[in-house]
Amino acid sequence: MKLDKCVNVNIILNIVSVVRPPAPSVTVTNPLADETPVSTLATCSSSGFRPGTIDVTWLLEGGPTELMTDTTTVTALTDNKFAVTSEYRRAVSMIDNGKTLTCTLNHETLDAPISTPVTLNILCNQTSFC
Repeated sequence: MKLDKCVNVNIILNIVSVVRPPAPSVTVTNPLADETPVSTLATCSSSGFRPGTIDVTWLLEGGPTELMTDTTTVTALTDNKFAVTSEYRRAVSMIDNGKTLTCTLNHETLDAPISTPVTLNILCNQTSFC
């Protein structure tokens, strides 16, 4: 068998690497009780993961909690990785003081979700009965 033409095939593979997100960092804002109808109680953030799809959930005292609004933002970084920031926002009262609030991240690179708990420190303002 004689080949009359030589076939040159170039195959280009785009390999997209995945990077696990680090444990979330949670900052408690220490809001005043009854200061406003809705306050940011805590902010959860993580950066340096890939791909950019990530789930953020909040637990209050180990159970699901309602957020007033979805305040989760995923941002592309310059190194082709991503960052996420989520704010836990709702009305606060002194009954929330000392409760455990947990931020949980779930990402396709994780074997199990990762969580960071914090203790809420609600401050008493001068007009409320604390």
